[in-house]
Amino acid sequence: MLQALVRTKATVPQLFEPYYPAALIADGIDAAMGLVILWAETDAERAARGPNLIKDAQDVVRILLNHCHCFRIRIRIKSRAEAKNRGAVLHRYFGAHLKRGAR
Repeated sequence: MLQALVRTKATVPQLFEPYYPAALIADGIDAAMGLVILWAETDAERAARGPNLIKDAQDVVRILLNHCHCFRIRIRIKSRAEAKNRGAVLHRYFGAHLKRGAR
């Protein structure tokens, strides 16, 4: 899992620009890596890190998930807009023919 996150951090953050800064996405991936490391630690090792580290990492990962969700919504909206524009272009150039064919 950690190797997958390392590879993800090397390529994925740039995919979110210009909507989200790459550094913001990279922070979420770092937090996910931190959680994987914490899961592998003993209870004593985790306790030595302090009580808020896991909560903070989980919250940063949640922010990343929210950004991913919002980014996906933006893609859907853009896709619908492009489809609508394609329809407007087709109508502009072929409107009369389309009306005749619709009878």
